[in-house]
Amino acid sequence: MSHSLIWFAAVVASIIGMQGAMPSAKAQSAKEPASKSALDERSGKIEKLLRNDHRDVDGAMLDDGTRLHFPPHAAQQFASILEEGKRIVVYGQKEKTPRGEEVFEVKKFKVGDEAVEIAPPRKPKPPGPKNEEREMTADGEVKGYEKNPKGEIDGLVLTNGTVVKMPPHRAVGLKDNFPVGSQVHIEGRRHVTPAGDVHLHADKITAADDRADAVSDKATMVEVLRELRAIRALLEESRK
Repeated sequence: MSHSLIWFAAVVASIIGMQGAMPSAKAQSAKEPASKSALDERSGKIEKLLRNDHRDVDGAMLDDGTRLHFPPHAAQQFASILEEGKRIVVYGQKEKTPRGEEVFEVKKFKVGDEAVEIAPPRKPKPPGPKNEEREMTADGEVKGYEKNPKGEIDGLVLTNGTVVKMPPHRAVGLKDNFPVGSQVHIEGRRHVTPAGDVHLHADKITAADDRADAVSDKATMVEVLRELRAIRALLEESRK
């Protein structure tokens, strides 16, 4: 046998020997520790329901001394299922409260034939766009009145569909001062509700007749001032 063949056979033998010495993938995976996310199991009889400072049920004490804790968002939802004296099987993990007390944080549980898996709390919705209230005016005829859930008048509706709103304490006498059919002029701010409806938040409401009178009075004053200027000019001319 040539030297090259002897060398090749030695290399093959060494590779085979190394493979035999290596543990199999199955053997390695069998030795790996269990996942940290795996849930522990506890079972027992509910000896006492536990309540927080607001007197809401937020946990239970089992007959073996295990203290169970339920997430705040879920405790009240399942409070009717958790009754003292019932047997319960829970799945979760040991945790410590901010006060340093050791509790068994429940992720899911089973009471009788009823199995419950606790969903994580919903994330709060991001704040919507800021409601920029621009100046707004409206003229029209009063069609009816708006009321809040308490039945108090808090605005009015014009025949053109404009909805006018104001605090109830400012709406006192609104129905008497501006009865249905009245022509009104409204000054205020444009407000968009979360539902997308547009309201006119009134700062000032006047009857159209009063506004016409005010405009007329203003025009009369302009005429008077114009005449006074003319008289003054004539007097100055006569002195020359």
